[in-house]
This record gives sequence, structure tokens and C-alpha cells, in this order.
Amino acid sequence: MILIFKTKVNHIPCYCRVDHYAPFVPDKLSGAFEDSELGSDEEFEFTILDHRYIIAPWLQKQLMDADYERLLEEFHVTQLEHKHCIEEP
Repeated sequence: MILIFKTKVNHIPCYCRVDHYAPFVPDKLSGAFEDSELGSDEEFEFTILDHRYIIAPWLQKQLMDADYERLLEEFHVTQLEHKHCIEEP
């Protein structure tokens, strides 16, 4: 399932298409060392689209480090909205 949500980059309205997401998995430590499993970090890969849903590399280049965290948070909120069937007004 591809998820696309509305956002802004540098105050320009656009869309974020989530290409890949993998949630955080904690380390599993139990009993003997051989039985332990390493977890994995959260993975979030996306593509910025313009207002016509066309890939916009010029907008992607304007992203700052804080934008990545904001987009990840917006992704989580959008997932919750879809899960609970909350629609835009």
C-alpha cells in the first residue's frame, strides 16, 4: 500500500509519498547470548511530489534535517487517521 499525504516544504504545498517504512524493533535479550536477537532502527523512505503528484526533486533538495523528523511525525499521524477512519473536513 502506497501512502501519500499533504505536507509543505519550505512553505510550499506538496505531497509526501512513502516508498518504504519499517517500524523500530527492539533488541530481544533472553537467556543465553546465542538466543538474543538484534533489533532494527525505524526506516522511513519517501519522495516529495508537487501539487500535481509529480516527483519534485527541486522540493526534495530544500528539505532540512528538521523536515525529516516532521515528515515522519506527519506520517505517523496520517497512519492513525487512516486506522481510525478520520477524514479531512
